[in-house]
This record gives sequence, C-alpha cells and structure tokens, in this order.
Amino acid sequence: MDTKLHGQRDGSSIRKRKVVFYLSKLPSDTYQHSALGIGYLAAYIKREVPDIEILITKEKEEVLAANPDILAVSSISITIHDAVDLATKMKSQSPSTTTILGGYHITHLPHSLPSSFDIGVVGEGEQTLAELLNSKELAEIKGICYHQNGQVVITEQRPLIKDLDTLPHPIRISYGYVGIVGLFTSRGCPYSCYYCSSSAFWRHAFRTHSAQYVVDEIQAIIKEFNPHTIHILDDLFLIDKKRLTELHDLIIQANIHKKVAFRAFVRANLVDEPTIKMLKEMNFVLVRFGAETGSEQLLAQLKGGSVKVQDGQNVIDLCYKYHLPSAASFMFGTPGETKEDLEQTYDFIKRNRHKNFSIDGFYFIMPYPGTQLWEYAKSKGKVTEDMDFLKMNILIGTPQFKWSNVIYLNESLDFEEFKQIVTRFQHDFVDNKTEKLINLLSKSTYLRRIIGYGVKLKRAIRR
Repeated sequence: MDTKLHGQRDGSSIRKRKVVFYLSKLPSDTYQHSALGIGYLAAYIKREVPDIEILITKEKEEVLAANPDILAVSSISITIHDAVDLATKMKSQSPSTTTILGGYHITHLPHSLPSSFDIGVVGEGEQTLAELLNSKELAEIKGICYHQNGQVVITEQRPLIKDLDTLPHPIRISYGYVGIVGLFTSRGCPYSCYYCSSSAFWRHAFRTHSAQYVVDEIQAIIKEFNPHTIHILDDLFLIDKKRLTELHDLIIQANIHKKVAFRAFVRANLVDEPTIKMLKEMNFVLVRFGAETGSEQLLAQLKGGSVKVQDGQNVIDLCYKYHLPSAASFMFGTPGETKEDLEQTYDFIKRNRHKNFSIDGFYFIMPYPGTQLWEYAKSKGKVTEDMDFLKMNILIGTPQFKWSNVIYLNESLDFEEFKQIVTRFQHDFVDNKTEKLINLLSKSTYLRRIIGYGVKLKRAIRR
C-alpha cells in the first residue's frame, strides 16, 4: 500500500477529505448515542486536521452511500466480523478508500490485521489518527500496524497522552435518545483482573480529567441534551478521592445535582462511608460494581487479591444505609470454580435481595484477547487469533447467548451440572418478565421512540 494518506482531488483543486466513523456491532445492538471513543477521535481531528469532513454513523448503508476517502472503524473482539464485513464491502465498492481499524481487538492482536483494513491503530488513537490524516509517513507514525510486502508491520508504541484536559469534549450523536448520556472522567485502571481487557488496552495506567473539566462537560451535556441521568462509564471512578471531593463541591455549588441524576460503576475496595455520602449528595441514583462471586478464593483469583467479598457487602450495606440503590454483576465458569463456590455466590445474592440491591447481569467468563484468561485458554488450545469471535457473547439469559458457544475452561465441575446450577440462578434471581420487556424494547424502534417522546415531554415540563 501507499506509505501516506493523501487528499483526494477533483480536477485541479484539492477538496475536503471525507472521514466516516463507524462502531462495529452485533445485529441485536442498539445505541442511544454514538460511542464516546469515536466521539473523542472525531472531536480531536476536527480540531487538529484541516479540510476534513466528518460523518459519524451506526448504519452500514449510510457508510457506503457516503463513499468516504477514509473509513475509521472501532471494534472489540466480539464484533470484529461486522467490522471486516463493512471494510470488505467498502473496498469492493471503492478500492481507493483507506480503511482504518481501531479498538480493543486490533490493539491486543495487531498481527491479525484483516486484509480488508489498510491500517490498524494500536491503543489510544487521537494523536495517531491525526498524524495519519496529516499524511505523515506510515513508518514514522507510532502506534499503528499496516500491511507491507505480505507482512504486517507494527510500529513503535505511542506514549499515552499525559494531560487529558488537552482533549476536546467528545462529539455526541443521538440515536433514539431516552434521557441517559454517557460520560468518561478518566481513562484506564492500574489493576490486573484475570478477565479484563480494558486495563491492558490502557497499559495499566490511570489518568483523569480535572474536576473542573468534568463539570464543564456536564454543563455542556445538560445544555445540549437536558438528560435525566448522566452515566459515568469510567473503569475506576472513585480511586482519586481528592478529585472526587472537588467534583462533589463543584457540582453542589453549581446546583447541578438539582438538574440531573448520576449513576456509575465503582470498584468495591475503593468504597467507604464518606464516599457513599458524597455520591448521595451529588444525586447519584445507582451504584454498580462487579461482585463476580461470593467465594473468597475465587475472587482472589479473578481480582488478583485486591478485593474481598466483604468489600462488595460493604458497598451494598452503605448504599442501603443512605437509601442509594446498588447493583452488581456476577461471573460464572472461572477455571477452578467448584459447586461450593457457586453456592457461596447464591447465598451472597440471597441474603442481600431485601437491601434495594439488584442483579446487573449474570456473565459467563470468556477469554478475550489481552487478558490473562486468554493466555490460559491459548495454552489449552481453546482459542486462536482467527477463531469465530462472534461466539463470545457473555451475558447469560439473552437471546444471543448460546451454551453451545461457550469456551468452558473449568475442569473442577462437570459442564452439564454447571449449566443446571447457573440456570437455577436465572430462575431464582432474574425477573423474566422484566427481562423480556427489556429485550422487546431493545428491538423495537417504535417503542423506543414512544419512550423518547415521553422523556422529552417530561424534560420540557421540568424546564
């Protein structure tokens, strides 16, 4: 391939290059907003790259109709088939279009760059993509992989952005919006959980936006969308208690807590009573965490010894004390998991059901690239870089989850007995009527629009 990305020409004049961003997805996926990762990229190149026309879309047909000069696709492993399908169609229609792949999958498996993609962005992408679009020589650009002479070339690793406040606020595109807006206040996580590919993507580093930057973005979100809830998506929202206190004070001073509610995912070992008290005062309406298991031994394996079962219990108890709903996800199928481990998890859930506590999902543990579990599964010959990643759907009980697809790595418990026990969890702790309603709503554009209109009316009345 050419060693630079060039602008296109109409006759003798250089026209704006058209860049289309697309987030790969499963057929069942629905989105209220465009992905924030793509939103950061689009906002950054809009500021840093001259003569660029940007389109963000979730529809393949719109991508192909736009006939872009550059197609930038973000993908995780489970949706890589969708990314490859679009890039293949794009190349068939327009061979001159440069196709770029970013996200977790290519970052963890850069040697596997599909032939339909010209370039892969490895890791954090803002500066890398800007350099690509500014037509720098590929070999000189850090943090990419590309095809050359039948081989995949991987360039030097790019340093992480030191000051996240230098980034512009991400561009957000609304799709069937029903009142919840996502927000990142930090990037990364220094922990090394057995199953997590996110911390490896960010190289186990942790960086934050300043409290003032976060509040400025919240104010902008309220002005543009007037949401009822802002969902903080950080891997590790609570680790910096000084910043949390600053954020709390700024939100209270600006009366933001009277305009919007918040929800967030937290790490159980970082929660204490002053923290929950601050979250309550900031108008948090839900605290979510990964309980994973009620077994101390198994949790140590999953979390590297950094979290105890009592930490999860502490979150539930403190939230209950301050009348703050809590929710937790649980994970099944870890190598070494016994029947006794599962019974301990069952007991943990059962004794907390009355404490305004809900199930945030029952997940089957899957060996995603970039995780310790992937390396273990690879040593057992259970995974390969060219496997069918579409089978890696992990949320038990959804129509997309199939027991026939799971990669069962646990030799401590017979698979059929394991299935029966997990089915009991589903039967005893999951409200099937609610689950069916959620699945129906996720598939029905018409019903989502009705809800959206109701939310808009409620916001208008509130204003």
